[in-house]
Amino acid sequence: MGIRYVKAKVVRSEMHTIIRDFPEWEIPILEAMHQSVERVGEIVVNRDAPSAEEEYDRLERRYGRSENEDGSRGIAYVATIYGQHGAGRIALRREIEKATVADAPVDGSDLLGLATA
Repeated sequence: MGIRYVKAKVVRSEMHTIIRDFPEWEIPILEAMHQSVERVGEIVVNRDAPSAEEEYDRLERRYGRSENEDGSRGIAYVATIYGQHGAGRIALRREIEKATVADAPVDGSDLLGLATA
């Protein structure tokens, strides 16, 4: 089993840009948080898919919450993209399933259109 990852160029600010591989389902969260997210390649990683429940919790811890205009904490970014509670976990599960491939090559031939930046 394998998971499709996207090599993305993330512009956090004018002074801070990163290029990193992210599971496909994380890209919409990054797009909601940052100035610019550009897909520059794709790779299939030979690993099992995470459970939607554990992944939702991980994403909530990793990306945190938005901030309201009054400075109070807003909704979690993962909930903004996928929904809250059970509905959000179901939506995330669908995205994880879309990014899962049955037979991932183990010989390195899994690079798909990988671009260098």
